[in-house]
Amino acid sequence: MEDILNMWTKDLEKSTREFHKQAALVAEWDKKLIDNGQKISKLHEEVTQVELLQKEVEENLDFVNAQQEELNMILDTYEKQIKDVFDQSNMQQPLHLVDVQREKAYGLAETLNSQLDDVNRNMTVMIDEINNMSRAQSNEGDDDTASQIVKILNAHLSSLQWIDSTSAVLQNKLQQVNK
Repeated sequence: MEDILNMWTKDLEKSTREFHKQAALVAEWDKKLIDNGQKISKLHEEVTQVELLQKEVEENLDFVNAQQEELNMILDTYEKQIKDVFDQSNMQQPLHLVDVQREKAYGLAETLNSQLDDVNRNMTVMIDEINNMSRAQSNEGDDDTASQIVKILNAHLSSLQWIDSTSAVLQNKLQQVNK
């Protein structure tokens, strides 16, 4: 009887040790699950923020595209007016200084249109790269996101300043041609 009790006691102690090992493993796995759940929640919040930023960038890009289209329409109108004036003038006569200036203004308008198309393509590429970077690095934190926003806004500001200065130069040249 005592042998049976000793055997059961040993089996019980062995089972108890095994149970404690298994319980410790389960507790460790539970902790990992909780930690990973928190990481997933944080990642979801960051993805939501990046999606909002992406939407804002796309809206800004649409705004810049709309401005470019408006500028293209204005340039097309100027091109047509210059062409009409040039066609109405007598082609037999030698070119006057005003005609030469008009021709230069027309060339400038074409160059400006080409440059605006390049800016549009560059901004599209930049937005695509930012989107790819934000997808790949969405877990790097708010500081990186803030720096991306600053870079985007700086690029937009530079583009808008360039458009403004170029349109001012074009307008000055067209005013000189009209004089």
